[in-house]
Amino acid sequence: MGRTRPGVSGTALAVSVERSDAWKVVRKKNGRELLTANWELSKDGNRLTYNFNAISPDGSTSTTDSVYRSKGQGSGFAGTWVSTSAVVNFVYVLQIRLYEEDGLSIINSSSQLTRHMKQGGKDYPNTGANAAVIAASSLRRLDEHTLGGGN
Repeated sequence: MGRTRPGVSGTALAVSVERSDAWKVVRKKNGRELLTANWELSKDGNRLTYNFNAISPDGSTSTTDSVYRSKGQGSGFAGTWVSTSAVVNFVYVLQIRLYEEDGLSIINSSSQLTRHMKQGGKDYPNTGANAAVIAASSLRRLDEHTLGGGN
């Protein structure tokens, strides 16, 4: 395993070079794995395959498998990558509720992450077991029928 470094919100992050064309990323908090990710380059260096696994406190996992193609200059993992496909392998259940008088709470029971937000674009701290991975969220009105957020 690669050298562990301090990460966001009290997490620890390690990146290991498995081979010259394969990296593994592990994020932990208090000794518990929060996520693992495997990155692998194609032999010609033009395609990046990314397998992401989030691990809930109850041990259940959600996975996302993505493929990217190289765009522009770069060598190895360094460069600009454009997504060509993504497959999400988990049930995604959201609860949307009022937050205080003028905000929203978005509760994702599978990731155990709750986002509390109010309009105006200000970041509000997230809560729940995976708040270390996504620490804050924001909300702003884009038009009469559309809200946009950050993170």
